[in-house]
Amino acid sequence: MKKAFILVCAIFATLSLCAGEIVSGRLYTEPATIYRNQPFKLWFELQITFGCELQDVRPEGLPGEADSLVLGKWEPGDQSREVVEGKQVYRYRFSATARCTSAVRREFHPSVTCTLAERQGGGFFNVWRPYARSKALSPFLLEVRELPPNAPENYGGAVGKYRLTGKLSENKVQPGDIITLTLDLRGNGWMGDGKPPTPPADACFKTYPVKETVRSAQRITTQQIWIPQSTNATEIGRVSFPFFNPESGRYETAEAGPFPLTFVTRTETVTNEVVQVLAEPENAQTPLTGIVTLEQVNETVQRMKPLLVFAFSLLLAGFLFFALYGKRTKLGIAIAVAVLILGGVLAMQTGKSANANQLTIGEKTEVRFAPSVQAQVLFSLPPNSSVTLVETAGTWYRIDFGGRRGWIEMRAAKGGNEK
Repeated sequence: MKKAFILVCAIFATLSLCAGEIVSGRLYTEPATIYRNQPFKLWFELQITFGCELQDVRPEGLPGEADSLVLGKWEPGDQSREVVEGKQVYRYRFSATARCTSAVRREFHPSVTCTLAERQGGGFFNVWRPYARSKALSPFLLEVRELPPNAPENYGGAVGKYRLTGKLSENKVQPGDIITLTLDLRGNGWMGDGKPPTPPADACFKTYPVKETVRSAQRITTQQIWIPQSTNATEIGRVSFPFFNPESGRYETAEAGPFPLTFVTRTETVTNEVVQVLAEPENAQTPLTGIVTLEQVNETVQRMKPLLVFAFSLLLAGFLFFALYGKRTKLGIAIAVAVLILGGVLAMQTGKSANANQLTIGEKTEVRFAPSVQAQVLFSLPPNSSVTLVETAGTWYRIDFGGRRGWIEMRAAKGGNEK
């Protein structure tokens, strides 16, 4: 019996010696040199004996939020087989994106606990036997440098490498024309305060707020409307975006522009276009009539709002009257009358609010993209059209016509006053 026990212990000891082990492990960064607010990769690498599978990895002692580190989710990387000191090993790698918000120089002593599964048995039946393993890894020094002190005046904290491009919708213009400036900033890194670059203000232009059309971690695209007020507006100024380039170790600037403008006379803008009228084919179908447009539906709904409110109050009064009839007839009549009066008041208020911003077009009017006679015409309104006032700008109204919006001159609306 004693010999059998000793034999069993020897077998388990032999199996334990044959079980998989953690050969080595380490932490490292890519790139090796890091500056404050520079995005980088934090890698965690393990080497285990050949023939094992790595399971349930639990690293400890890694950098975290207490070290001013913004750390993303750990993701498994590649797995490879290598030869170390004449022995085959498996190498596992895990990575996470990181960024340090302050300069740091600190040494870490990480460790790892995991389960190594090893195939045992022979013939047709094989068994995966798990072994719990832990190991102290090589010390890791996290060193994040501070940015140089000579930052540009308008530096917003961007760290990385960026490129800025820009273009105008038109560079041959007249005073009052609508010009769209499109700027595209893209690169790799951290964009700092995230403010899109804009040209310097110029009193020779009227401008509208910047509109972002694309916004991502690595790209910002904007559009801005510029309107030259006179022929003195010869160019839209240079746009710059300063950033710190960690590869060169210095501050750099991505630039676009300046964007020159050429002013032309009206005779130069007229081209000899030939208008060709094509005859309709003999089998052409006549246009369909009697189709209700979306504008007509919206206008009808707006006009019917007071009637709908009063109709609802009438139904509610009738329901309350019949519910109390016979039991408390007098109370039912009083409540029904009160509901009708309240419904009438609400209907009147609804009618007033619906008509407060309603305008009627006196004559055929062109609706433009911007408040300028040189702006592009979007569509036309027939006489006596009903529109909704959205905002005003000088002698212009911005109106809504069945979901379509644009600018008209005040004098085109009945009752409109020049300011």
